[in-house]
Amino acid sequence: MIELMVVIGIIVVAAGMMAPTVTEFLQNRKIEGVRGSFGSTFNRARLRAVNQRARVSLVFFHEGFRIYDEGLQQFLVDDFFNENSIMAVEQGEGGGNVEIWLEFGFLDGLTSLELKRYRDWEDEKLREIGGLAPGEGVEGLRQESRRYDVSDVPRVTFERDGTLLFTMGNDVSSAEYKKEIPSTADIVIKQRDNPTVVFVDLRTTGQMRSNAVPREFPPEVPPVPGLAGAEPAR
Repeated sequence: MIELMVVIGIIVVAAGMMAPTVTEFLQNRKIEGVRGSFGSTFNRARLRAVNQRARVSLVFFHEGFRIYDEGLQQFLVDDFFNENSIMAVEQGEGGGNVEIWLEFGFLDGLTSLELKRYRDWEDEKLREIGGLAPGEGVEGLRQESRRYDVSDVPRVTFERDGTLLFTMGNDVSSAEYKKEIPSTADIVIKQRDNPTVVFVDLRTTGQMRSNAVPREFPPEVPPVPGLAGAEPAR
């Protein structure tokens, strides 16, 4: 019985020591997933611009980012955009729970939490196209091949030669990105309760680089406009 109790005690202590490590691993796996998804989408958008000799944009919404062909005025149907992304605000008991968000240094610190959800934005556009009043149903107007004007949405654009244009905002100096602990970058990926922050540097040559930087404290969770019960900034 004594030996069994000792073994159980060792297991309990080991589990207590491992819990923070497991939690940190799962957190980093999520933020790395967003980092990898952004890098993949960025490269696909640039490749399309070069191969199709067309201007192609990376458009940002509350849930993430989509590839948009400027010539066709259409979003790519086969991209990885997910309206239920972990970057969105997840509803839980008592209100909203922010998981991961983007902070746009090239837009003076605007966050993805302040952007419109894709479906809300699309509904507004469809009502404009159909001449409908606010609140009227738009399901009959929704088409995969629908053309949209994205001039009101944050985006960066690849030219036909693969170079990058900041269609909105201004490029953040790469000198800031190169600091041991940058204060900002063109895009910053943050996660609640995770001190590791991913800084993304977009270059006008059409290249990007990113770096995960551990910091002493996790970032503050910004408030989410228009969401009742959402956590205020801490």
